[in-house]
Amino acid sequence: MKLNAKMDYALRILLYLAEDGSTRSSADMSRDLAISRNYIVLLMQPLRDAGMVESIPGKRGGYRLAIPAEQVTAADVAEAIGGFELRPGASAGGLSDVLDGFLRIVTLRSLLDGERKER
Repeated sequence: MKLNAKMDYALRILLYLAEDGSTRSSADMSRDLAISRNYIVLLMQPLRDAGMVESIPGKRGGYRLAIPAEQVTAADVAEAIGGFELRPGASAGGLSDVLDGFLRIVTLRSLLDGERKER
């Protein structure tokens, strides 16, 4: 199964911010994550509205996580950006409910910890 681009990019951005907890500019994120700066700014709005990130104005401003990585689930991200879509026909047999349950227990912290174990 493959994430749609919106969910993939939103998770990558949030994991990037969660790694060291610092404030990062959209230009830094664009360069480091190879995501268009305009798309990053577009995605940050619903994430900010959902209270997951905060924007810091000014020359040394940017974005940072507004809540601990342990409190942000993949389901929260999906809800903030407008949902997580399965390919047509993939929701047959209750797969959608199973996936929803899984997304509710996966946090940014668990994803970061999993990444570190694989390295």
